Amino acid sequence: MPTHVIAMPSSWLARQAITTACIWSTASWVFCVHTHLHGQKHGLRAMLCLPCAALHFALLPYLVDSKSDPLSVLPTTGLLSFAAFKIIALVMSRGVLMHVPQQYWHFMAACCLPIIPEAAFAASRASKHTSAGSRQNSIHHEAASLLSRAACGMFACAALHIHWLPRLAVYWLYMFITCMFLGAATDCFALLTTVLLGMRLAPSFDRPYLSGSLTEFWSQRWNVTTTYLFRVMVYDPIVEQRLVASQSKSAACSVQSAGKCLQHINATAEHFNNSNGVGAVRQRAWQAPALQQTSTQESSGQESTQQQLQHADDKRDSVACSSQLTNRRSTGEPAHASNVRRYVGLQMTFVVSAAWHLLMFFAMTGTFGWRWWWFFTAQGPLLLLESRISKAAKATQVRMPRLLAVLLTNMLLIVMADPLLIAPMVESGMVDGCFDQARMVVGVVLQQVSETARW
Repeated sequence: MPTHVIAMPSSWLARQAITTACIWSTASWVFCVHTHLHGQKHGLRAMLCLPCAALHFALLPYLVDSKSDPLSVLPTTGLLSFAAFKIIALVMSRGVLMHVPQQYWHFMAACCLPIIPEAAFAASRASKHTSAGSRQNSIHHEAASLLSRAACGMFACAALHIHWLPRLAVYWLYMFITCMFLGAATDCFALLTTVLLGMRLAPSFDRPYLSGSLTEFWSQRWNVTTTYLFRVMVYDPIVEQRLVASQSKSAACSVQSAGKCLQHINATAEHFNNSNGVGAVRQRAWQAPALQQTSTQESSGQESTQQQLQHADDKRDSVACSSQLTNRRSTGEPAHASNVRRYVGLQMTFVVSAAWHLLMFFAMTGTFGWRWWWFFTAQGPLLLLESRISKAAKATQVRMPRLLAVLLTNMLLIVMADPLLIAPMVESGMVDGCFDQARMVVGVVLQQVSETARW
Protein backbone atom coordinates (compact mmCIF):
# COMPACT_ATOMS: atom_id res chain seq x y z
CA MET A 1 0.00 0.00 0.00
CA PRO A 2 1.14 3.59 -0.41
CA THR A 3 3.36 4.73 2.41
CA HIS A 4 2.43 8.40 2.10
CA VAL A 5 -1.06 9.77 2.41
CA ILE A 6 -1.94 13.38 1.76
CA ALA A 7 -3.29 14.85 4.99
CA MET A 8 -4.78 18.30 5.01
CA PRO A 9 -4.14 20.40 8.13
CA SER A 10 -7.07 20.55 10.52
CA SER A 11 -6.99 24.35 10.47
CA TRP A 12 -7.38 24.36 6.69
CA LEU A 13 -10.31 21.93 6.88
CA ALA A 14 -11.93 24.02 9.59
CA ARG A 15 -11.62 27.22 7.55
CA GLN A 16 -13.10 25.61 4.44
CA ALA A 17 -15.94 24.10 6.46
CA ILE A 18 -16.79 27.44 8.05
CA THR A 19 -16.63 29.19 4.65
CA THR A 20 -18.94 26.62 3.07
CA ALA A 21 -21.39 26.73 5.98
CA CYS A 22 -21.44 30.53 5.96
CA ILE A 23 -22.16 30.83 2.24
CA TRP A 24 -24.72 28.01 2.25
CA SER A 25 -26.64 29.20 5.31
CA THR A 26 -26.84 32.83 4.18
CA ALA A 27 -27.90 31.79 0.68
CA SER A 28 -30.64 29.56 2.13
CA TRP A 29 -31.89 32.43 4.28
CA VAL A 30 -31.91 34.82 1.32
CA PHE A 31 -33.81 32.24 -0.74
CA CYS A 32 -36.50 31.97 1.93
CA VAL A 33 -36.81 35.75 2.18
CA HIS A 34 -36.94 36.18 -1.59
CA THR A 35 -39.55 33.51 -2.20
CA HIS A 36 -41.82 34.66 0.63
CA LEU A 37 -41.72 38.37 -0.20
CA HIS A 38 -42.17 37.78 -3.96
CA GLY A 39 -40.09 40.81 -4.89
CA GLN A 40 -42.18 43.19 -2.76
CA LYS A 41 -41.41 45.14 0.44
CA HIS A 42 -37.93 46.28 -0.60
CA GLY A 43 -37.18 47.84 2.79
CA LEU A 44 -37.94 44.64 4.68
CA ARG A 45 -35.94 42.58 2.18
CA ALA A 46 -32.96 44.90 2.64
CA MET A 47 -33.17 44.62 6.45
CA LEU A 48 -33.24 40.82 6.26
CA CYS A 49 -30.64 40.24 3.52
CA LEU A 50 -27.98 42.95 3.83
CA PRO A 51 -26.65 41.59 7.17
CA CYS A 52 -25.84 38.35 5.33
CA ALA A 53 -23.66 40.23 2.85
CA ALA A 54 -22.00 42.14 5.71
CA LEU A 55 -21.30 38.84 7.49
CA HIS A 56 -19.32 37.58 4.49
CA PHE A 57 -16.95 40.53 4.60
CA ALA A 58 -16.72 40.51 8.40
CA LEU A 59 -15.64 36.84 8.50
CA LEU A 60 -13.13 37.18 5.67
CA PRO A 61 -10.06 38.04 7.85
CA TYR A 62 -10.74 34.98 10.02
CA LEU A 63 -11.17 32.51 7.14
CA VAL A 64 -7.89 33.08 5.28
CA ASP A 65 -4.26 32.49 6.23
CA SER A 66 -1.94 34.24 3.82
CA LYS A 67 1.23 32.88 5.45
CA SER A 68 0.61 29.13 5.56
CA ASP A 69 -2.01 28.84 2.81
CA PRO A 70 -1.70 31.68 0.26
CA LEU A 71 -3.24 29.68 -2.59
CA SER A 72 -6.65 29.40 -0.96
CA VAL A 73 -6.90 33.12 -0.10
CA LEU A 74 -8.04 34.18 -3.57
CA PRO A 75 -10.72 31.45 -3.99
CA THR A 76 -12.08 32.01 -0.48
CA THR A 77 -12.20 35.78 -0.94
CA GLY A 78 -13.83 35.38 -4.34
CA LEU A 79 -16.56 32.99 -3.17
CA LEU A 80 -17.49 35.13 -0.16
CA SER A 81 -17.40 38.36 -2.14
CA PHE A 82 -19.39 37.08 -5.13
CA ALA A 83 -22.13 35.72 -2.89
CA ALA A 84 -22.26 39.05 -1.03
CA PHE A 85 -22.42 41.03 -4.28
CA LYS A 86 -25.26 38.88 -5.61
CA ILE A 87 -27.21 39.38 -2.38
CA ILE A 88 -26.69 43.16 -2.56
CA ALA A 89 -27.87 43.17 -6.17
CA LEU A 90 -30.95 41.16 -5.19
CA VAL A 91 -31.83 43.76 -2.57
CA MET A 92 -31.71 46.31 -5.41
CA SER A 93 -33.99 44.06 -7.53
CA ARG A 94 -31.12 43.50 -9.92
CA GLY A 95 -28.63 40.86 -10.87
CA VAL A 96 -28.44 37.15 -11.34
CA LEU A 97 -30.70 36.07 -8.46
CA MET A 98 -33.62 37.98 -9.98
CA HIS A 99 -33.45 35.92 -13.17
CA VAL A 100 -32.94 32.33 -12.01
CA PRO A 101 -35.88 29.95 -11.47
CA GLN A 102 -37.24 30.14 -7.94
CA GLN A 103 -36.11 26.60 -7.26
CA TYR A 104 -33.88 25.88 -4.33
CA TRP A 105 -30.96 24.19 -6.10
CA HIS A 106 -30.89 26.63 -9.02
CA PHE A 107 -30.96 29.59 -6.63
CA MET A 108 -28.25 28.10 -4.41
CA ALA A 109 -25.97 27.34 -7.34
CA ALA A 110 -26.37 30.86 -8.73
CA CYS A 111 -25.75 32.43 -5.30
CA CYS A 112 -22.98 30.25 -3.89
CA LEU A 113 -20.87 29.58 -6.98
CA PRO A 114 -18.92 32.09 -9.13
CA ILE A 115 -21.17 31.57 -12.14
CA ILE A 116 -23.58 33.72 -14.12
CA PRO A 117 -26.40 31.93 -16.01
CA GLU A 118 -27.10 33.06 -19.54
CA ALA A 119 -30.63 34.07 -18.51
CA ALA A 120 -29.21 36.82 -16.30
CA PHE A 121 -27.18 38.26 -19.16
CA ALA A 122 -30.10 38.03 -21.58
CA ALA A 123 -32.28 40.05 -19.18
CA SER A 124 -29.83 42.95 -18.88
CA ARG A 125 -27.79 45.31 -21.00
CA ALA A 126 -24.77 43.12 -20.31
CA SER A 127 -26.09 40.71 -23.00
CA LYS A 128 -24.32 42.74 -25.67
CA HIS A 129 -21.04 42.25 -23.81
CA THR A 130 -21.14 38.45 -23.75
CA SER A 131 -18.93 36.52 -26.09
CA ALA A 132 -19.57 33.65 -28.45
CA GLY A 133 -18.32 31.29 -25.76
CA SER A 134 -21.65 31.45 -23.96
CA ARG A 135 -23.43 30.13 -27.03
CA GLN A 136 -21.08 27.13 -27.12
CA ASN A 137 -21.90 26.15 -23.56
CA SER A 138 -22.18 22.38 -23.07
CA ILE A 139 -20.66 19.61 -20.99
CA HIS A 140 -18.08 18.82 -23.67
CA HIS A 141 -17.23 22.49 -24.11
CA GLU A 142 -16.76 23.01 -20.37
CA ALA A 143 -14.60 19.89 -20.04
CA ALA A 144 -12.46 20.86 -23.03
CA SER A 145 -12.06 24.39 -21.68
CA LEU A 146 -10.97 23.06 -18.28
CA LEU A 147 -8.36 20.72 -19.77
CA SER A 148 -7.01 23.34 -22.15
CA ARG A 149 -6.65 25.91 -19.37
CA ALA A 150 -4.84 23.40 -17.17
CA ALA A 151 -2.44 22.47 -19.99
CA CYS A 152 -1.76 26.11 -20.94
CA GLY A 153 -1.15 26.99 -17.28
CA MET A 154 1.39 24.17 -16.93
CA PHE A 155 3.25 25.24 -20.08
CA ALA A 156 3.32 28.85 -18.86
CA CYS A 157 4.73 27.76 -15.49
CA ALA A 158 7.43 25.81 -17.29
CA ALA A 159 8.23 28.84 -19.45
CA LEU A 160 8.98 30.87 -16.31
CA HIS A 161 12.18 28.82 -15.87
CA ILE A 162 13.64 30.39 -19.01
CA HIS A 163 16.13 32.81 -17.50
CA TRP A 164 16.71 35.01 -20.54
CA LEU A 165 13.08 36.18 -20.75
CA PRO A 166 12.66 39.95 -20.34
CA ARG A 167 10.84 41.22 -17.28
CA LEU A 168 7.71 42.30 -19.15
CA ALA A 169 7.44 38.85 -20.73
CA VAL A 170 7.69 37.26 -17.29
CA TYR A 171 4.97 39.58 -16.00
CA TRP A 172 2.79 38.74 -18.99
CA LEU A 173 3.23 35.05 -18.09
CA TYR A 174 2.21 35.86 -14.52
CA MET A 175 -1.04 37.39 -15.77
CA PHE A 176 -1.56 34.50 -18.19
CA ILE A 177 -1.13 31.95 -15.40
CA THR A 178 -3.55 33.91 -13.20
CA CYS A 179 -6.09 33.89 -16.03
CA MET A 180 -5.67 30.13 -16.55
CA PHE A 181 -5.88 29.40 -12.83
CA LEU A 182 -9.02 31.46 -12.26
CA GLY A 183 -10.57 30.27 -15.52
CA ALA A 184 -9.94 26.62 -14.63
CA ALA A 185 -11.47 27.14 -11.18
CA THR A 186 -14.62 28.69 -12.64
CA ASP A 187 -14.75 25.96 -15.30
CA CYS A 188 -14.87 23.35 -12.52
CA PHE A 189 -17.92 25.03 -11.00
CA ALA A 190 -19.47 25.53 -14.44
CA LEU A 191 -18.97 21.87 -15.37
CA LEU A 192 -20.50 20.73 -12.08
CA THR A 193 -23.50 23.03 -12.52
CA THR A 194 -24.02 22.04 -16.15
CA VAL A 195 -23.93 18.32 -15.32
CA LEU A 196 -26.19 18.43 -12.27
CA LEU A 197 -28.66 21.20 -13.12
CA GLY A 198 -28.36 21.64 -16.88
CA MET A 199 -27.86 25.41 -16.55
CA ARG A 200 -26.36 27.32 -19.47
CA LEU A 201 -23.64 29.64 -18.22
CA ALA A 202 -21.74 32.60 -19.58
CA PRO A 203 -17.93 32.20 -19.70
CA SER A 204 -15.94 33.90 -16.96
CA PHE A 205 -12.70 34.30 -18.91
CA ASP A 206 -12.88 34.39 -22.68
CA ARG A 207 -9.23 34.53 -23.82
CA PRO A 208 -8.47 38.04 -22.54
CA TYR A 209 -5.03 37.92 -24.18
CA LEU A 210 -6.85 38.28 -27.56
CA SER A 211 -8.44 41.62 -26.64
CA GLY A 212 -8.11 44.29 -29.30
CA SER A 213 -8.92 47.20 -26.99
CA LEU A 214 -9.22 48.05 -23.31
CA THR A 215 -13.01 48.15 -23.66
CA GLU A 216 -13.06 44.65 -25.08
CA PHE A 217 -10.69 43.46 -22.36
CA TRP A 218 -12.72 44.74 -19.42
CA SER A 219 -16.25 44.28 -20.74
CA GLN A 220 -16.09 41.07 -22.78
CA ARG A 221 -13.09 38.95 -21.88
CA TRP A 222 -11.51 39.50 -18.46
CA ASN A 223 -13.49 38.11 -15.52
CA VAL A 224 -16.94 38.62 -17.05
CA THR A 225 -18.55 37.43 -13.80
CA THR A 226 -17.10 40.30 -11.78
CA THR A 227 -17.80 42.76 -14.59
CA TYR A 228 -21.47 41.77 -14.63
CA LEU A 229 -21.83 42.07 -10.84
CA PHE A 230 -20.24 45.52 -10.67
CA ARG A 231 -22.30 46.66 -13.65
CA VAL A 232 -25.66 45.77 -12.08
CA MET A 233 -24.60 47.04 -8.64
CA VAL A 234 -22.88 50.31 -9.54
CA TYR A 235 -23.16 51.33 -13.20
CA ASP A 236 -26.84 50.62 -13.83
CA PRO A 237 -28.18 52.46 -10.73
CA ILE A 238 -26.12 55.57 -11.58
CA VAL A 239 -27.17 55.61 -15.23
CA GLU A 240 -30.83 54.88 -14.45
CA GLN A 241 -30.82 57.31 -11.50
CA ARG A 242 -32.58 54.88 -9.19
CA LEU A 243 -31.18 52.49 -6.61
CA VAL A 244 -33.91 49.84 -6.92
CA ALA A 245 -34.72 48.66 -10.42
CA SER A 246 -38.26 49.22 -11.64
CA GLN A 247 -40.18 45.99 -11.82
CA SER A 248 -41.62 45.39 -15.29
CA LYS A 249 -45.23 44.35 -15.25
CA SER A 250 -46.17 40.89 -16.40
CA ALA A 251 -47.92 40.67 -19.75
CA ALA A 252 -50.69 38.57 -18.28
CA CYS A 253 -52.74 40.56 -15.79
CA SER A 254 -54.50 38.88 -12.94
CA VAL A 255 -58.23 38.29 -13.35
CA GLN A 256 -59.06 40.64 -10.53
CA SER A 257 -56.99 43.57 -11.81
CA ALA A 258 -58.19 43.00 -15.38
CA GLY A 259 -61.80 42.99 -14.22
CA LYS A 260 -61.31 46.25 -12.32
CA CYS A 261 -59.64 47.80 -15.34
CA LEU A 262 -62.49 46.83 -17.68
CA GLN A 263 -65.09 48.04 -15.18
CA HIS A 264 -63.34 51.41 -14.98
CA ILE A 265 -63.19 51.71 -18.79
CA ASN A 266 -66.86 50.79 -19.22
CA ALA A 267 -67.97 53.18 -16.48
CA THR A 268 -66.00 56.01 -18.05
CA ALA A 269 -67.40 55.19 -21.49
CA GLU A 270 -70.98 55.13 -20.21
CA HIS A 271 -70.53 58.44 -18.46
CA PHE A 272 -69.18 60.18 -21.53
CA ASN A 273 -71.70 58.51 -23.79
CA ASN A 274 -74.58 59.77 -21.65
CA SER A 275 -73.16 63.27 -21.38
CA ASN A 276 -71.30 64.11 -24.57
CA GLY A 277 -72.07 61.33 -27.02
CA VAL A 278 -70.00 58.70 -28.75
CA GLY A 279 -67.39 61.12 -30.05
CA ALA A 280 -66.34 62.00 -26.49
CA VAL A 281 -66.10 58.31 -25.61
CA ARG A 282 -63.78 57.67 -28.52
CA GLN A 283 -61.69 60.71 -27.66
CA ARG A 284 -61.37 59.45 -24.05
CA ALA A 285 -60.60 55.85 -24.94
CA TRP A 286 -58.12 56.54 -27.72
CA GLN A 287 -55.68 58.83 -25.95
CA ALA A 288 -52.65 56.58 -26.61
CA PRO A 289 -50.34 57.67 -29.45
CA ALA A 290 -50.39 54.26 -31.06
CA LEU A 291 -54.16 54.48 -31.48
CA GLN A 292 -54.15 57.98 -32.91
CA GLN A 293 -52.63 56.60 -36.12
CA THR A 294 -55.29 53.94 -36.69
CA SER A 295 -58.44 55.63 -35.37
CA THR A 296 -60.69 58.59 -36.35
CA GLN A 297 -62.78 56.96 -39.05
CA GLU A 298 -65.99 58.96 -39.18
CA SER A 299 -69.11 57.11 -38.20
CA SER A 300 -71.53 56.65 -41.11
CA GLY A 301 -74.49 56.00 -38.85
CA GLN A 302 -74.43 52.25 -39.61
CA GLU A 303 -72.52 51.32 -36.48
CA SER A 304 -74.40 51.28 -33.28
CA THR A 305 -73.18 52.95 -30.10
CA GLN A 306 -72.51 49.57 -28.48
CA GLN A 307 -70.28 48.46 -31.36
CA GLN A 308 -68.25 51.64 -31.14
CA LEU A 309 -67.76 51.18 -27.42
CA GLN A 310 -66.65 47.58 -27.92
CA HIS A 311 -64.24 48.70 -30.61
CA ALA A 312 -62.79 51.34 -28.29
CA ASP A 313 -62.34 48.78 -25.50
CA ASP A 314 -60.53 46.40 -27.84
CA LYS A 315 -58.17 49.12 -28.96
CA ARG A 316 -57.56 50.21 -25.37
CA ASP A 317 -56.65 46.65 -24.38
CA SER A 318 -54.34 46.37 -27.38
CA VAL A 319 -52.46 49.49 -26.35
CA ALA A 320 -52.17 48.22 -22.76
CA CYS A 321 -50.73 44.88 -23.89
CA SER A 322 -48.32 46.61 -26.25
CA SER A 323 -47.17 48.91 -23.46
CA GLN A 324 -46.67 45.97 -21.10
CA LEU A 325 -44.58 44.10 -23.64
CA THR A 326 -42.49 47.18 -24.23
CA ASN A 327 -41.93 47.64 -20.48
CA ARG A 328 -41.02 44.00 -20.10
CA ARG A 329 -38.41 44.17 -22.85
CA SER A 330 -36.98 47.51 -21.84
CA THR A 331 -34.17 46.69 -19.46
CA GLY A 332 -31.66 49.12 -20.90
CA GLU A 333 -30.60 52.53 -19.78
CA PRO A 334 -32.91 55.47 -20.50
CA ALA A 335 -32.59 57.05 -23.90
CA HIS A 336 -31.98 60.43 -22.24
CA ALA A 337 -29.02 59.18 -20.17
CA SER A 338 -26.25 61.74 -20.64
CA ASN A 339 -22.68 60.91 -21.51
CA VAL A 340 -21.59 62.52 -18.26
CA ARG A 341 -23.76 60.15 -16.24
CA ARG A 342 -22.44 57.18 -18.19
CA TYR A 343 -18.86 58.25 -17.51
CA VAL A 344 -19.59 58.78 -13.81
CA GLY A 345 -21.10 55.30 -13.66
CA LEU A 346 -18.06 53.85 -15.42
CA GLN A 347 -15.61 55.59 -13.11
CA MET A 348 -17.51 54.61 -9.98
CA THR A 349 -17.55 51.01 -11.19
CA PHE A 350 -13.76 51.00 -11.35
CA VAL A 351 -13.56 52.76 -7.95
CA VAL A 352 -15.62 49.99 -6.35
CA SER A 353 -13.54 47.39 -8.19
CA ALA A 354 -10.37 49.04 -6.87
CA ALA A 355 -11.71 48.94 -3.30
CA TRP A 356 -12.56 45.26 -3.68
CA HIS A 357 -9.11 44.40 -5.08
CA LEU A 358 -7.57 46.40 -2.24
CA LEU A 359 -9.45 44.16 0.19
CA MET A 360 -8.10 41.07 -1.59
CA PHE A 361 -4.55 42.43 -1.47
CA PHE A 362 -4.92 43.01 2.27
CA ALA A 363 -6.25 39.47 2.76
CA MET A 364 -3.28 38.01 0.87
CA THR A 365 -0.47 40.17 2.30
CA GLY A 366 -1.74 41.90 5.43
CA THR A 367 -0.95 45.32 3.93
CA PHE A 368 -2.77 47.76 1.65
CA GLY A 369 -1.36 47.93 -1.87
CA TRP A 370 -2.36 51.45 -2.82
CA ARG A 371 -0.76 51.06 -6.22
CA TRP A 372 -3.51 48.57 -7.00
CA TRP A 373 -5.98 51.36 -6.30
CA TRP A 374 -4.36 53.63 -8.88
CA PHE A 375 -4.21 50.85 -11.48
CA PHE A 376 -7.96 50.23 -11.42
CA THR A 377 -9.12 53.82 -10.97
CA ALA A 378 -7.00 54.84 -13.98
CA GLN A 379 -8.97 52.53 -16.27
CA GLY A 380 -11.99 54.83 -16.44
CA PRO A 381 -10.16 57.83 -17.99
CA LEU A 382 -8.26 55.46 -20.29
CA LEU A 383 -11.50 53.93 -21.58
CA LEU A 384 -12.90 57.40 -22.19
CA LEU A 385 -9.76 58.41 -24.09
CA GLU A 386 -9.89 55.18 -26.10
CA SER A 387 -13.52 55.85 -26.98
CA ARG A 388 -12.68 59.33 -28.28
CA ILE A 389 -9.78 58.00 -30.34
CA SER A 390 -11.97 55.21 -31.75
CA LYS A 391 -14.65 57.69 -32.81
CA ALA A 392 -12.07 59.93 -34.45
CA ALA A 393 -10.58 56.95 -36.30
CA LYS A 394 -14.01 55.91 -37.58
CA ALA A 395 -14.72 59.44 -38.74
CA THR A 396 -11.48 59.46 -40.76
CA GLN A 397 -12.01 55.83 -41.88
CA VAL A 398 -8.74 54.71 -40.29
CA ARG A 399 -8.81 51.06 -39.22
CA MET A 400 -6.05 49.32 -37.28
CA PRO A 401 -5.25 45.68 -38.17
CA ARG A 402 -6.59 43.23 -35.59
CA LEU A 403 -3.19 41.68 -34.85
CA LEU A 404 -1.62 45.08 -34.21
CA ALA A 405 -4.53 46.09 -31.96
CA VAL A 406 -4.11 42.90 -29.89
CA LEU A 407 -0.36 43.44 -29.52
CA LEU A 408 -0.76 47.08 -28.52
CA THR A 409 -3.51 46.24 -25.98
CA ASN A 410 -1.37 43.54 -24.35
CA MET A 411 1.63 45.86 -24.29
CA LEU A 412 -0.34 48.73 -22.75
CA LEU A 413 -1.80 46.50 -20.05
CA ILE A 414 1.56 45.01 -19.11
CA VAL A 415 3.30 48.40 -19.07
CA MET A 416 0.63 49.71 -16.68
CA ALA A 417 0.58 46.52 -14.60
CA ASP A 418 4.37 46.45 -14.19
CA PRO A 419 4.71 49.20 -11.54
CA LEU A 420 1.13 49.32 -10.26
CA LEU A 421 -0.17 45.74 -10.16
CA ILE A 422 2.58 43.13 -10.39
CA ALA A 423 5.43 44.91 -8.60
CA PRO A 424 3.47 45.10 -5.30
CA MET A 425 2.69 41.38 -5.62
CA VAL A 426 6.35 40.51 -6.09
CA GLU A 427 7.61 42.87 -3.38
CA SER A 428 5.12 41.58 -0.81
CA GLY A 429 6.12 37.95 -1.44
CA MET A 430 2.65 37.03 -2.71
CA VAL A 431 3.92 35.56 -5.98
CA ASP A 432 6.73 33.53 -4.39
CA GLY A 433 4.43 32.20 -1.68
CA CYS A 434 1.77 31.07 -4.15
CA PHE A 435 4.30 29.40 -6.46
CA ASP A 436 6.08 27.67 -3.57
CA GLN A 437 2.83 26.23 -2.25
CA ALA A 438 1.76 25.22 -5.76
CA ARG A 439 5.05 23.36 -6.31
CA MET A 440 4.65 21.63 -2.95
CA VAL A 441 1.07 20.55 -3.73
CA VAL A 442 2.01 19.29 -7.20
CA GLY A 443 5.00 17.41 -5.79
CA VAL A 444 2.91 15.72 -3.11
CA VAL A 445 0.22 14.77 -5.63
CA LEU A 446 2.76 13.34 -8.09
CA GLN A 447 4.43 11.38 -5.29
CA GLN A 448 1.06 10.01 -4.22
CA VAL A 449 0.22 9.00 -7.79
CA SER A 450 3.56 7.29 -8.33
CA GLU A 451 3.32 5.33 -5.07
CA THR A 452 -0.22 4.30 -5.89
CA ALA A 453 0.85 3.11 -9.37
CA ARG A 454 3.84 1.21 -7.91
CA TRP A 455 1.55 -0.50 -5.40
